[in-house]
Amino acid sequence: PLTQTYSRAGIETILKNIERNPKGNSLVIIDIDEFKKVNDLYGHQVGDEFLRFFVEELRKRLRSSDKIIRFGGDEFLILMENCDLSDAVKKMEFASEDIKKTKFFVRESNVLLPVSFSYGISYIQSKDQFDKAVSKADKKLYEMKIYKKHLMNREQSDEV
Repeated sequence: PLTQTYSRAGIETILKNIERNPKGNSLVIIDIDEFKKVNDLYGHQVGDEFLRFFVEELRKRLRSSDKIIRFGGDEFLILMENCDLSDAVKKMEFASEDIKKTKFFVRESNVLLPVSFSYGISYIQSKDQFDKAVSKADKKLYEMKIYKKHLMNREQSDEV
């Protein structure tokens, strides 16, 4: 696969053992910020390279036991087994802030692109809760995107 992550088809396998974790599990949904612009401005080949770069950088900031699933386009799920919500929030805050320090280099255009993402987190204890957990995390992701847009608009209006 393009990003060397699990695919939607692998979700069943991943969820098989989550009920054994006494601490519970966290499910994170991630959406890469402004990814559509990368594809629109630089083409799908650069977009693919960006996705590979993003996953590589994300993986460096996660535990080796965390499972990354490409959920679609520029959306990823992370199953953090044996990780409660407060730990997951701390880990994702760190990953989000740290990944912002990286830049993706577009060779053809000699341009450095910022790298950032939005995310939502929910708790999952059994595979039967998967759809509900994704829905809850997706709602949190949407709230984060709205908040980021609001902040960006506020910063732009302060500049005027």
